[in-house]
Amino acid sequence: MHVRQLGGILSPKENEPILYEVRDSPLMKEGDVSLLFLVDRNEDGIYGGLSPQTRFIVKNGKVYWLGAEYTDRNILISEDLRIDGTELEELTSLLR
Repeated sequence: MHVRQLGGILSPKENEPILYEVRDSPLMKEGDVSLLFLVDRNEDGIYGGLSPQTRFIVKNGKVYWLGAEYTDRNILISEDLRIDGTELEELTSLLR
């Protein structure tokens, strides 16, 4: 499966590479663990999220909304999605 995320490293031919990152959608890094809610919009096997409300950080078996991890950013999501330390197992059982 391929996951697409907005942003990355732009490499213009005449300039140095530039890191492009949307403020409310921080780039995933190698080794990060996230809970993703994705959609294959073009039915081409490449999945992407619809908004910051579709990615949650997983640390030590607990799930956090992006704003809990990136406190220096103004990440807007619905109040009921501000998950702040819910056990991953508990959350996934609720989703089933």
